[in-house]
Amino acid sequence: MWDGVARFLRNVGLPTGPFPRNMNFESPIHDPDVIDLVGVRIDGGLDLAIVCSGPLDESDDTLRRLNQKIVAYLREIQSEPIRERFGASDSARIRIVVDCEHAVSAVAEGLINALARQAAMSGVEIALSRSGVE
Repeated sequence: MWDGVARFLRNVGLPTGPFPRNMNFESPIHDPDVIDLVGVRIDGGLDLAIVCSGPLDESDDTLRRLNQKIVAYLREIQSEPIRERFGASDSARIRIVVDCEHAVSAVAEGLINALARQAAMSGVEIALSRSGVE
């Protein structure tokens, strides 16, 4: 299912993995295994937010962590507990929002869009919110 993401990364000249870890780098995407924020919408759907703490650049580490975080959210969405935990029905619409008040590189935005196309096939929306960016 995620072959499209690897194809996108190859097309823009980025490695498809394994990605090196740079421990001195402060990534704008924190802890890929933790959901940053969950909101229950009035319509009963869920918004799961990924909050970035800095610019989404095109570095290998940023793209790797962004990819890991979105894929982890998608895995969690497919599980029963998240819907039960927040009182969402099986038919509730779920959206992942990448919320970034900082600059977003074209490559990072392209990765988000590629993942959004893949997620749409499973009925999940992924959107980039650039609140605060003029």
